[in-house]
Amino acid sequence: MSLIFLHKLSILLLLFLLKSTRPTLNLFKQCEKIPKVERLDCHPDQHASRSVCESRGCCWIPKPILDDDALPICFFPKSYPTYQIYSSQKTERGLIAQLYKSNPKYYRNEIKNISFELRQETSTRLRLRFTIPSQLNRWEPSILLGRLEDTPIANVQYNVSMESSPFGLKISLFVALMKLMFSIEFQPILTSIKVRDMNGKLLKMKIEVF
Repeated sequence: MSLIFLHKLSILLLLFLLKSTRPTLNLFKQCEKIPKVERLDCHPDQHASRSVCESRGCCWIPKPILDDDALPICFFPKSYPTYQIYSSQKTERGLIAQLYKSNPKYYRNEIKNISFELRQETSTRLRLRFTIPSQLNRWEPSILLGRLEDTPIANVQYNVSMESSPFGLKISLFVALMKLMFSIEFQPILTSIKVRDMNGKLLKMKIEVF
């Protein structure tokens, strides 16, 4: 076996190793740049491990032993595949959209197709409803929300903007915080809220509700 052949073989092997590790290195660099306040837990269940975390396509950055800020060590990267809108139609009070999510799967029985309905019910009440198209008879909790406004809604106290890819909602509320009431019914939500204090300083709050 000639030295020239061995030299070429070593170069090819080096190029292969660099190519195979490049996605991992790129993901790690992406993970480091995510601000701590924006890190959403990708491993909320117990006994988090690096192997399980990375198998979900998530970031794994262990915290120092003395760090007790309760931030997740396994969290979603910015590029994590999520739901996208592939069709939508306007309704009298809002819209109905069909969402689709490709792999990888985060949960074992993950649902790929979701129907999303946004409906303005009153000037201060906006309803967001997620359903499974393949399970139209699925039981839903009976929640009395009050009478709907029959006339066109005036003086709406919120504004809604939506992104289609990836699917996202931005809801601005035009009311004092002391008048707000939040209620989550049977739906796990990972989200964050941006608010301003009395001096106009921008604050960020991360909310994880299960």
